[in-house]
Amino acid sequence: MFQIFKDSRAIYGALKQADNADTVYTMKSGLENSGGFRKFFAWGLIIGGIFMTITVLGAIFGIPMIILGIYSLRQNKKFKANLEEAYQKRLAELSNGSLA
Repeated sequence: MFQIFKDSRAIYGALKQADNADTVYTMKSGLENSGGFRKFFAWGLIIGGIFMTITVLGAIFGIPMIILGIYSLRQNKKFKANLEEAYQKRLAELSNGSLA
């Protein structure tokens, strides 16, 4: 399951499909695992960009790779914060007995 969520509302909408706390946790775990792949990919871009900047010609492609890797790491951090916010909101809703 590799989906891109822009904000906590979109993540909350995905978590809202679950009707109990165990299912919500399972969905959260799956989304966290996709975040691990994005983090690995971002570090690959950064390291690849560093090696490419050794030569002048390679720097043309290496510097944008580094910038994209750093941007991806920041987006992954925001994604995890949004995921946790949506998860806590959904758990609070389930504990109140509201399944809407």
